[in-house]
Amino acid sequence: MRIKTLATDGLLFYTTSSDDMYAFSIAMVNGTIKVVNTAGLDSSGNPKRNELATVKAYNDGAWHHMSVVKESLVLRIVVDDNDYIDKESDHRGKKTKTAKEFGYYLGGLSQATVDSIVDRNNSATWQRFIGCMSDVFILNLLVDFSTSPETGYADYSTCPVEDPDDQPITTTAVTSKESLQPPTLAPIADPKPCVLPKKPDVENVVEQGTRFGLSEDSRYEFSTIAGFQTDIRKELRRNNNVRLQIKTFAMEGMIWFVGDFLDTSKETSSPDYSAIYLDKGKVVYKCNLGTGSGTATSQNAINDENGTLLKLTDKARTRLPVATF
Repeated sequence: MRIKTLATDGLLFYTTSSDDMYAFSIAMVNGTIKVVNTAGLDSSGNPKRNELATVKAYNDGAWHHMSVVKESLVLRIVVDDNDYIDKESDHRGKKTKTAKEFGYYLGGLSQATVDSIVDRNNSATWQRFIGCMSDVFILNLLVDFSTSPETGYADYSTCPVEDPDDQPITTTAVTSKESLQPPTLAPIADPKPCVLPKKPDVENVVEQGTRFGLSEDSRYEFSTIAGFQTDIRKELRRNNNVRLQIKTFAMEGMIWFVGDFLDTSKETSSPDYSAIYLDKGKVVYKCNLGTGSGTATSQNAINDENGTLLKLTDKARTRLPVATF
């Protein structure tokens, strides 16, 4: 989700089971983001609770992108892609999907709902969130605010919190005993557009990519590739050209893979495949298209803060692939 606020405390997200034994909350406490995950009771009857919080505060009136992921025993918070913190819990509870089974709250709860909660430690604060919220994804699904049965006086159209750069700057003139000059205001910048232009400037379009890695098995998977519906091995051997742009800090990871592992009609112990992946920060291309396997590795690591354009070219007359990065 994306948030924008000047408030110090407020409940952003809350979901719980009917008995409050399983709960998950995201709140802002003193400007920091704090997550509380309650996963039932231990053998002594005490709540199994895991808490995690950022060090930096984010109530500066600017937009911040925040991701909270719960995978097995690991709880992770990522804010603006540079504040990364995770924690492994000592408690092993059963897997729950409370947000899907029991619903959830965004921005706070009614006082009657708060009064009915048995365990008040399920959230770091119960104060209502004052600020703006957008691009909310829960269980990989985008939240449509217009379908909420209870709005709680939320405004779907505007965000009243001003950006720090748009706030007027005041200057005080030098005064004397003879005359007093009123303070002057610097001109306020033109408001930023809030809708897309009818005729976008194609030359100034900022390219945006798809983000992977927030969950352990995040990926895009396709059964076929356009133009490869007949014989994928033949097509890849004839024209195996790949062009893509990536930006990552990871040392390892699969970038692109295509193969016929699921083709049960072939009686072979060596499936045809073509793959691009990261190994120790370097790009590796590996394939076996029926004429023998081949591997090519980039000279330099590419897992820095700069985006990298990868161009892979297989020359059809060679046995092994020739890759250029």
